[in-house]
Amino acid sequence: MHGESIGDLVALVRGMREAAPRVETGGPVLDTTGTGGDGFKTINISTLAALVAAAAGVQVAKQNRPAISSYCGSTDFLAELGIAYDLPPDAAAACL
Repeated sequence: MHGESIGDLVALVRGMREAAPRVETGGPVLDTTGTGGDGFKTINISTLAALVAAAAGVQVAKQNRPAISSYCGSTDFLAELGIAYDLPPDAAAACL
């Protein structure tokens, strides 16, 4: 790193947002994302929280990744339950 400026970071974020696929939600959506790496090998709390919120009627968009530092990442958890997790934007929007 070379001592990035605020302008560098703003440009990076703008570029990422422009390149990111859009999902039309039609309303507020909760996003649960775990950062992992807690060192305690806990259960996958963010995915469990997403499922509980969805069961309560909340629209949830869950980001997912396989396990790196824990026993079970979001991708692993969803795959075990048979829940599709690698959806294109239009299919993801239909799930909401």
